[in-house]
Amino acid sequence: MIRMNKILAGLGLVVAATGIASLSIVGSQPVSTDGFSLLSHSLGVNQRDFRVFNNFADVSANNNTTPHVNFPGATGATMAIWKGHVEWQSLPHGSGNGSGDPVGGNSLGSGGANLDFSYQGETNSYCNNCRTHRVLPGSSGTTLAYQTGGSAWHIRYYETHTWHDGPGNIGGGYDIQGVATHEVGHALGLGHSTSGAATMWPSSNYGGEEERSIASDDIAGLQAIYGVAAATKPALTGADGTFEPGSVLTLTGTNFSTANNKVWFTGADGSQTILKVDGVPSIDGGTRIDVVIPVGAAKGDVLVQRNQVGNAALSNAWPLNLITGGGDPPLITGLSQTSGPNAGYTPINIFGVGFTGVDTVRFGDQDAPDFEVLGPGNIAVTTPPGSLNLVVDVTVMDEDGQSVLPDGYTYTFNQPTVVDSTGPSAGPTAGGTVVTITGDNCVPTYSVLFDGIEGTDLTVISQNEITVRTPPHAAGAVDIEVNGYGNTIFPAAFTYQDAGAFVDLGPGLAGATGLPVLTGSGDLTPGTGNFTLSMTGAAPGAFGLWWASLTEGSNTLLCGPLYPSVPFLIEVPIQADGAGEIIAPASMPSGSAGLSVVMQMWFDDPTAVCGASASNGLRIDVP
Repeated sequence: MIRMNKILAGLGLVVAATGIASLSIVGSQPVSTDGFSLLSHSLGVNQRDFRVFNNFADVSANNNTTPHVNFPGATGATMAIWKGHVEWQSLPHGSGNGSGDPVGGNSLGSGGANLDFSYQGETNSYCNNCRTHRVLPGSSGTTLAYQTGGSAWHIRYYETHTWHDGPGNIGGGYDIQGVATHEVGHALGLGHSTSGAATMWPSSNYGGEEERSIASDDIAGLQAIYGVAAATKPALTGADGTFEPGSVLTLTGTNFSTANNKVWFTGADGSQTILKVDGVPSIDGGTRIDVVIPVGAAKGDVLVQRNQVGNAALSNAWPLNLITGGGDPPLITGLSQTSGPNAGYTPINIFGVGFTGVDTVRFGDQDAPDFEVLGPGNIAVTTPPGSLNLVVDVTVMDEDGQSVLPDGYTYTFNQPTVVDSTGPSAGPTAGGTVVTITGDNCVPTYSVLFDGIEGTDLTVISQNEITVRTPPHAAGAVDIEVNGYGNTIFPAAFTYQDAGAFVDLGPGLAGATGLPVLTGSGDLTPGTGNFTLSMTGAAPGAFGLWWASLTEGSNTLLCGPLYPSVPFLIEVPIQADGAGEIIAPASMPSGSAGLSVVMQMWFDDPTAVCGASASNGLRIDVP
């Protein structure tokens, strides 16, 4: 299970920082390599049979949108969840049974911590014998997602939270890739970690991406369950040649045996049957194997087994998109609709037979931006843009051929945009709030105006969704105007709010290194704003307390002024980092409008005149 960061009692201040006690400070986060815990289950070989082919050690590993040859056509949440699996799968753990061969001799699943899984979107149904990711309607307090079961595990994500899958800054929600990576760790048998740097740390930051990549503590925990792969384990790094049975395939990698390697291929019967080619030598110092692809091999995987037994014998898998031929091509019999707006992005269905292996859908000379094979006779597809009154052929293709529906689709005029909803409905006067607009016929959209002022960073996501960033504006409610094919006005749809203020209440108490300074910056809008509290000038590594109250006092502590008055709302242990600093990103919860909070930090400083130092007082006035 993974939760949002803790809510401080009484104040309700959601702090996205790391560290000790109920409030954590960047710089005091405990980091260890032995903080992992183990659950009562781990996955056997037959539950770990989803093959992976890349460790994603490149710049595109974590952006969720860059396609990869091993996972074509996947975007958004599907790609994010898949990469969450890959983060664990990239670590080889051997065969699992000590033999170097798959269980029973004919099932994939050896050579890596591989997972069989699917992503099913929003559903209330529950599969009793499968490993799935599902969106669960509703919410459960601060819980983002949870994993249940052992071998037949399920991961569920509460849809009420705002989920983002990138690319780039995800400050507007929770990172589904990071959460997926965390929950997959549970599926593999890991419990929560006490290491704040670990993916298995039990909470997730709003807008953070920390859980995407596993840390040393996660690796140590996984190795405690599955063992450590030997340094002599063979590794595949590439495959080249004519991908067709009977042709020579060149495999590159490391640690191949000089002679008598075995090369495994996936069989063509649609199962996980493995075809083995025995007695294959390597050249170039064990880095290259040339092998003839056997008859009966099909699209799937190739693996290499060294001339030995044990968990160091079997390589990772590498994908082979083999051209096997011999099947019947697909056939289009009709469309759910034969015309639509020339802006494209119209959802339609293609009907026919033999669609199971379709990998390309085209309208004229343009590939469809998105499609899904729903069954052997049904493809859900989104149309690409086209010129007004253009008539195009519709084509579907697989490895056995193609089917063309001549003049199957006509591009007609666009309909004006119809706005159904906008959100969020409020934000600061400084602008910068990302507003999502949903409706119909959102393509094309050329501009979005807020009281006549054009928003920035306009992104047309689909025919039904637009995002735009608000411009600066005085406080008050304003109309939102969407301009595309015609214009649509949504009256008083967004309210600009004052951003609040950070007020310096006066100096604190100087220590041996000078006078600590506490400042604040950012947006204090309840429920939507994000701000940062920063403290500098304390003694490096100094321990202390962070006090906050709802009223300002005039008391003296030691020989310095104490600005928060008793009773304190919060009294939290803190520690400065090696530079004598503390940085705490935070946000104000809904319902805190009009609140004023007085804060101050005190530190133990034995070399100072009064034995302590203290920051200035800082009052936060919530708008």
